[in-house]
Amino acid sequence: MPELFLVLVSLAVVGILGTLSTVVSASLLLRLGFLCLGIGLAVGLPAGLWYHMVLYRALAKAGPAPKKWWLSPSDFHAKLTDGEFASIKPWYVLGALSFAVALAGGLTAMVGILFTDSF
Repeated sequence: MPELFLVLVSLAVVGILGTLSTVVSASLLLRLGFLCLGIGLAVGLPAGLWYHMVLYRALAKAGPAPKKWWLSPSDFHAKLTDGEFASIKPWYVLGALSFAVALAGGLTAMVGILFTDSF
């Protein structure tokens, strides 16, 4: 369900940026896009790394962590106790929000590039 939300937000952002492109300059879109992309990656990459480390430690407490657990880590949230899940939830949410910011920034930068007169 969170993935559907991210897709809908992304589509809304693309539509809004398309409409704003008639009012906002391409260079401003590029600057804002790269700024959001940089902030999203700077926050999201460490948060995602820490989330995976904390999740691995929680899964390893009950025995060896399942093979290829990192391919779909959210599938293993149900195996965690309430305390373990509470310790990973802030990192999970921060990573998801940072991904959305980075995605919006990348899309904004792409729109800015599309409306630039010279490449």
